[in-house]
Amino acid sequence: MTPLIIEAALNGTTSKARNPNTPKSAEEIADDALACLAAGAAIVHTHIEGFENSGDAAVEEYVRGWAPVTGRKAARHSLWDRRKWAHT
Repeated sequence: MTPLIIEAALNGTTSKARNPNTPKSAEEIADDALACLAAGAAIVHTHIEGFENSGDAAVEEYVRGWAPVTGRKAARHSLWDRRKWAHT
């Protein structure tokens, strides 16, 4: 069997108006990311709600959505580590 890597791209710029099942909140992103990983996805790609957020505000929102997935707490990340969570 040929190896296969599955990537789940959960939301992008798709609005709730266009698709009410699109995860946007940190809680929705965490729930859907965990479900995708449990179903066999190797990679989960998401965006936070509010592309206008930048810097620490964006990092905080990414960490809120991903902490339940990675099992990490936001307080355990150094500033250097936290920068990798946000789009820049």
